[in-house]
Amino acid sequence: MRAAGERLVGLVQRECADSPVVLVGDDLQWADEASLGVWSRLAEVAGQVPLLLVGVCRPVPRRVEVDRVRAGGGGASGCGGGGVGAVGW
Repeated sequence: MRAAGERLVGLVQRECADSPVVLVGDDLQWADEASLGVWSRLAEVAGQVPLLLVGVCRPVPRRVEVDRVRAGGGGASGCGGGGVGAVGW
C-alpha cells in the first residue's frame, strides 16, 4: 500500500482511539486498486478498533477486484462480504 494509504489508516486508528468511527465508501465498483487496498487494510484494522466500515457498490459492472475485497472481510464480526447482504428496491 502506498504511503498516503498508510497515513490514512493511521489517521483512522488515531481517531478511533478517541471515539468510534463510521466510514462510508460509495460506488466502490469504480474504486481503483490503491483505494481497494486501503479499504482492505481498514477492514483488517476494524477488528482491533471501534471502526464500522460501510461499503456500497452496484452489482454491475462486476469486478473481480471488488469481489475479492468483499470476500476478504475482516472486522470483529467477520461478516466481510456484506454482512447485511444485497439490498434491493
